[in-house]
Amino acid sequence: MLARLLLTICLLATACICGTAQALQVRSASSRQPLPYATIVHLPTGWAAVANGAGQLVLPAQLLQHAQPRWRISYTGYQVLDTTLQQPTTVYLQPQPDTLRPVAVYPCSSYEPAQLKNHHRPKADFYLGSAGDQTLLMSWAAHVPNSSGRRGWLQQVHFWIDNLAAPKAVMKTPFRLRFLEWDSARQQPGQPLSWQELVVQPNGGEMVTAELDSLHIPLPAEGLVVAIDFFDAGPAYRYEASTHVHMPNGRDTVRIADRYGPSIRATTFDSGVHGFYFNFKTSRWFPFFFGQRPAAPLVRVEVRQCRL
Repeated sequence: MLARLLLTICLLATACICGTAQALQVRSASSRQPLPYATIVHLPTGWAAVANGAGQLVLPAQLLQHAQPRWRISYTGYQVLDTTLQQPTTVYLQPQPDTLRPVAVYPCSSYEPAQLKNHHRPKADFYLGSAGDQTLLMSWAAHVPNSSGRRGWLQQVHFWIDNLAAPKAVMKTPFRLRFLEWDSARQQPGQPLSWQELVVQPNGGEMVTAELDSLHIPLPAEGLVVAIDFFDAGPAYRYEASTHVHMPNGRDTVRIADRYGPSIRATTFDSGVHGFYFNFKTSRWFPFFFGQRPAAPLVRVEVRQCRL
């Protein structure tokens, strides 16, 4: 059994959030309503964050003064906006034309429940987490195979978190979920299966469950990819953690670090492509490894499949 480790990953640039900061407002161009939890990326540095429930985000002053003021603003179901934003303002995103590739679900006389998962047991080999003020958004994804090849509809998705040394309050940290096709030819995440944003608020337990029935998300024969976006939802989910450090002079010291949220259970595999992380600077998914082994968050999906 692998030792339980807390894996701190910072995929983003270390831009200093200091000085005067101002808020950006993201709205729909059609309804003029705010777009909650929109994604904002500073392309030259890869700094990324998620707006709050009112579609607002405070932008770091240093990034607004950057020599290359290039930003990418996106929201599920809307066209991506690339802009040379130099001052916070209200931006409007255009609705995305329905370009989803149709997923054929053949008529069924009846359905039956089934489970798809990328693991044998929900026990962590290691953990995914964040630390420090610079980590505002990270995204990991798990390929969930559909071994039967039968099509259907998603009902629920589950993943697991632990607070480890964190206060129990962080077990209610919200996450954003996305559902993507599995591109079997390229062995990587493909197009979205749904144009809807989904933010899930855990109930404080170790298993996080999102109800999907009302979203009508299809289950392709090739399986799917579940992406977990770990974003900074505010100071309520931040805490200080002490770390014992052995110094070169032989003495031990205690360092205090700012940390955020719970830790996501993840596991490793002997071979194959199972998990990914998203690089916001290049806007691409990359295979995810823990050490030399393929890795992914632990995910289980409840589905309705056509009965044979």
